[in-house]
Amino acid sequence: AAASRPVRGPSTSPQVFRIEGSPDFPTDFLARLHVLRRKSDNACGEEFVKVLNGAVTWFMVVEQEVAKVAVPKGWQIFYHGFVEHGALIDSVADFVTCTQIIGPPEWELVPTGRENPLLEDAKKSRLEGAK
Repeated sequence: AAASRPVRGPSTSPQVFRIEGSPDFPTDFLARLHVLRRKSDNACGEEFVKVLNGAVTWFMVVEQEVAKVAVPKGWQIFYHGFVEHGALIDSVADFVTCTQIIGPPEWELVPTGRENPLLEDAKKSRLEGAK
């Protein structure tokens, strides 16, 4: 399976994406720590995500440290677009979310360049759990 539409910025709202984990659909750019902002004036978006099925792994920078956040079915996560974050969506990802980004009608997903020291271990443990 693949995405019905690329998720790379700049983007114009409103948009609907269907993203399914697939070895043919590289999603590492979503796991890299990034912010959501409009390039012209640095206005940011706010992201609301409701997990409808499965669980999703997010990475957030909290007090200058990268934290791993597992959000289970039925929970909702909300964060300001300037909070450095990333989401682990890969070939073993098994979840459904409803996501809304509120803010400027045009925005970009901008990598921050901060290393995510938790990403490789999270990928490894997910692959082991899928066996």
